[in-house]
Amino acid sequence: MKKSILIIDDQPDMLFMLRRVLGDDFEVIEKTDGASALSWLAEGNKPDMIISDLTMPSMNGIEFLRLVRQMPLNRYTPLVIVSAQSDIRLKLKAFEVGANEYIVKPVHPNELLMRVRNIFNLIEPKKE
Repeated sequence: MKKSILIIDDQPDMLFMLRRVLGDDFEVIEKTDGASALSWLAEGNKPDMIISDLTMPSMNGIEFLRLVRQMPLNRYTPLVIVSAQSDIRLKLKAFEVGANEYIVKPVHPNELLMRVRNIFNLIEPKKE
């Protein structure tokens, strides 16, 4: 069974790229804003990973991250920020509220795929 990844980004081209890069190896669930993603999570859904942009309508990524970390079911779900914002203060704030990884756009598709795989390998090392 494929691991699931919830992707939140309001840019259709970014959603397309993420779905294309990750869709062969993972089940991809797409949301275009933090509020709809939170609603989906609040319904009891638990993806194996969350990838979120920071700049989104209705709720910024930091607030989304803070609220996800308050949800018992998703408190420890790996969360990756993929953002065009490279300001170190923003990166540190994301890590402070619970991001596991922060990738600056534009991201190379192979780099993203390797980082996602590496996070999953840390959680569940492959059996030799």
